[in-house]
Amino acid sequence: MNTPENHNLTSEELFEREQDTLRPITQRSQRSLAFHLLYAMDRHNYDQPLSFVLDDFREGYEVEFTDDCFAVTMVRGVLEHLKEIDPKMLPLLQNWTIDRLGCCTIIIMRMAFWELCWTTTPPQVVINEAIELAKAFAENDAHKFINGVLDTYCEQAGIKRESPIKPTNS
Repeated sequence: MNTPENHNLTSEELFEREQDTLRPITQRSQRSLAFHLLYAMDRHNYDQPLSFVLDDFREGYEVEFTDDCFAVTMVRGVLEHLKEIDPKMLPLLQNWTIDRLGCCTIIIMRMAFWELCWTTTPPQVVINEAIELAKAFAENDAHKFINGVLDTYCEQAGIKRESPIKPTNS
């Protein structure tokens, strides 16, 4: 979170502050929280109400987050659009079936597809964040597979994967 109080902190100081409060501050940590929430939902076959999983995380892991934070918004978005996300994703799996993919890979791709299709986050950011999540949580080399699937989707959907915007001198 880029608040005035966090603006002048180094990334190490932000990390320490985040660890001290157990409150996700950065967008990356919000995505990580969303991944963990979706993983919990997946392990319960999506039968548990989201409110149960949110309460469980708050109490069991003493994590502080609001119901309107980016992580919860992402989880709600993925759950709401799941029946639209999978049909976009499945044709791009190239000789793979969803049953052959690890649950972490599937969750990360669903998160990325939701963000590409239902937010204004730049595609480069979405893909890079999905790759980083995959390196941290998914199966070995899944990040390469995820990168390929997301690149193909962006190309086929006409979404330009551009480099991050560089500031201009005014």
